[in-house]
Amino acid sequence: MSQQPDAKPVDAWLAESLRVTVFPSPGASFADQRWWEQLVGQPPETQTSQPRKGGRKDEGPYQDRKLVLDCETTRIDWHVLPAGPPEESDHGFPTIGGYSEYLDMFSDLMRAWLDLEDFPAINRLAVAPILLQPVGSLPDGYQRLSEYLPSVQIDPHGSSDLVYQINRPRESRSRISGLRINRLSKWSVATIRLFTLTGAGPSSRPEAQHRACRLQLDVNTAAEFDGELPADGLIPLLQELMDLAGEIASHGDIP
Repeated sequence: MSQQPDAKPVDAWLAESLRVTVFPSPGASFADQRWWEQLVGQPPETQTSQPRKGGRKDEGPYQDRKLVLDCETTRIDWHVLPAGPPEESDHGFPTIGGYSEYLDMFSDLMRAWLDLEDFPAINRLAVAPILLQPVGSLPDGYQRLSEYLPSVQIDPHGSSDLVYQINRPRESRSRISGLRINRLSKWSVATIRLFTLTGAGPSSRPEAQHRACRLQLDVNTAAEFDGELPADGLIPLLQELMDLAGEIASHGDIP
């Protein structure tokens, strides 16, 4: 039996992006929603109609970052993304900042959304952050991943192209009977190369190269759940999903 990894600080991770997704119940009506204005207090910077998807996309600045509301008939996504290219930094990756810092802000925004009177009936709820830990090299990245993946034997110096994905479902601790939660995590080492632009185009060789451990999380209520999620249980359920995402970021791949 593999030994469980020791807990590590969640603050070790930067957030590449944050996402909350809901899947509306069939027949739920929200075509005339004004959620952006209700939550942000002003209209979005841009609004794009998506007739083929039966929805629209609202985008604009929020807390010095980019906020996106993408509505379709079958799913609704809120994203927090970097506002633009990465500022000068040692790691070179575009991020929205520290994971725990922006998670608190995003959690407050999503709780307010779930509590709106015109929030639709839903069947599923998901929390899906993408996280980064800058490292000095590919072997450094694999060594760092091995600290989070006790069941995977990684040769830091003799391996490449590692992608490890797993789902560790659990029964929900909520009062919602029969609800299971998927704990999907995908681990890899990402590379970003920075090129110098000239009149003839980008230089043939990168000016700089950076690497980071990348953790893609999708913590969601299982599709097998039959029926609608109770409205009065959505905020505690959101917190449960966020807690489970934080557990993976801190403890790694554990049952």
